[in-house]
Amino acid sequence: MLRKSFEVFFLNTGRVMDAAEAAEKQALSASSKTATKMVTDRFGESAGEATEDVFAIAEHAASTASNIVKIRQAIDPASN
Repeated sequence: MLRKSFEVFFLNTGRVMDAAEAAEKQALSASSKTATKMVTDRFGESAGEATEDVFAIAEHAASTASNIVKIRQAIDPASN
């Protein structure tokens, strides 16, 4: 019974983490679009492109961190 409880807990934890990752991507995407438009309007096209690149780097870093956590959990499920 206890083992089954742990399995359900970790299964649901994975779903929560996936939902959090999806929300993070949506928030970064919306922030990126808004910030890029504001910077482009105020400082010009090249500054807007640089802002867009910075947000793309942030999105890739967050995605990489999430993937590292998933790989660690796949290799050693007890590390949760």
